[in-house]
Amino acid sequence: MRERAILPVLLLGALGLRLVAVADRLSNDEGYTWLVASSHGAGTFLDRLAAFENTPPLYYLLTWPLPDSGEPWLRLVSVLAGVGCVAALWWAVRAVAGERAALFAAAALAVAPYAVSFSDYARGFILADLGLVIALGAALRRRWWLYALGAAVALYSEYDSALFLVALTGAVAWSGVAPRREALTRGLLPLLFLVPWIPEIVRAGDATGMTKTSPIYPDPSLDTLRDVVVRLTFGEHGTAHAGGLRWLQFAAIAAVLVLAFRRAPRILWITAAGTLVLHAVAHWLGADVFAPRYLTELIPLGAAAIGIWIAQAHMKQLRVAAAVALAAMGVAVVVQRSGADDEPDIAAIARVIAPAADGRTLLTNSAVVAYYLRDLKPRLDRPFGLGPGLEAGCVASCRASFLVVDDIRVANSPRVGPGPAHLFGPIYVRSTRK
Repeated sequence: MRERAILPVLLLGALGLRLVAVADRLSNDEGYTWLVASSHGAGTFLDRLAAFENTPPLYYLLTWPLPDSGEPWLRLVSVLAGVGCVAALWWAVRAVAGERAALFAAAALAVAPYAVSFSDYARGFILADLGLVIALGAALRRRWWLYALGAAVALYSEYDSALFLVALTGAVAWSGVAPRREALTRGLLPLLFLVPWIPEIVRAGDATGMTKTSPIYPDPSLDTLRDVVVRLTFGEHGTAHAGGLRWLQFAAIAAVLVLAFRRAPRILWITAAGTLVLHAVAHWLGADVFAPRYLTELIPLGAAAIGIWIAQAHMKQLRVAAAVALAAMGVAVVVQRSGADDEPDIAAIARVIAPAADGRTLLTNSAVVAYYLRDLKPRLDRPFGLGPGLEAGCVASCRASFLVVDDIRVANSPRVGPGPAHLFGPIYVRSTRK
C-alpha cells in the first residue's frame, strides 16, 4: 500500500515537469498545428491538414475544440498524454514485474529529458506513445479490445506507429505471451484502421512540393544511431558537441541498456530492437522516420527495462541510490528547461510593426509568424519557402501595398524587394509603398 501511494506523487511530478516550459513561444512545426487546429469547419480542417501536414488528424482534432490563442492550449493534449504515458507504463510493467518495478519504470519515464520536452510540444508524437504503451500493456494481458483502442490512437497520431505495432506483434508471438496465430491476427488487425483514411493520405502526398515539404534526415548509420540514442536519453540539449564525447555517452547508455534488458522480459527488448530496425528499413525505402522525434516510443521501453533492473537489485542501497538519481534528474530537467526559450519574440515585433500594417496586405512564410500576427490578418502565401508569393504576381500596374514579415530560417527566404527593410533577429520585415 505504501508503494502504491507513490504513484500519485510520480504523476504530479511528471505533470509539474511538463508544465515548466508549456508557455514558451511556438516553434515552426507547432505553428502549423495551430493553423490546422484553428480551422473553422470540417472542410477547411481537412484542406489545411492535407496542404500543410504529413501526419494523421487525431492531435489536431483533440486540439480543435480548445481556444486557439495561447501556447498552453495548443500543447495541452501533449502534456496530458505525457502524464498518461507515465501511468500507462506503470500499468504495463506491473503486469510482468510487480509494483516496485512498475514504480521505478514510471519514475524513469517521468523525468526522461526528451520525453519531458516532447510532452509540451504541440505535435502528435507523445499522444502516439500513449496509445502504444497502452497497446503494450494490453498485449501483455491479452486484452485485445484495449490493444485495438491503443493502436487506433497511435496510428491516427503518427503513421510510423505501425512499425512499433508490427515489432510488438512479433515480440508477443515469439516470446510466448500469446499463441502465435492469436498474436499475429489480433496484433496486426488494427493496421486496417487506416484504410478509411487512405484517400486523405494520398491527397496529402499530392501536396508535397507545392504547399509543404517532407522532412529530410541523415541516413541510418552508426553515427546517426549514436546521435539518436544519445538524444533520446539526454534530450536535445544534453548531448556533447564533440563526436568522441558522444561516443562515450552512447557507450555508457548501451552498457546500462544491455544490463537492464537482460533482466527484462523478452517482449521488451524484441519490441525495442524491432522498432529500431523497422524505422531504419522504412527510411531506406523512402520514409524519413529514422530520427529521435519518430523514435520517442523507445523511451518507455528503455524506462521499463531500467525500472525492472533497479527493482530486482539485491541491495537496498542501490535502489535508494537509483531513487535519488531519478529525483536529481528531475531537478536538472527543471533547471535546464526554465528560461530556455530561444524562439524570437514575434509578439513584441508585432506590436512594433502594427502601425505599418494599416492599409497593407500582410504576407508571411511562417505559420508561427501568422499565429503571433493573427490580429493583423496575415496571409501565409509562401509556406516552407515554396512558390513565388502574392507580391511576385503583382505586376507594374498593381497598386497593392504589402508588409512582408518573413522568417529567414525558412528555405528560400526572405523575399527581398522594394521598400525599407529591417531585421529583428531572424524575422525580416519589409514594407512597400502605399
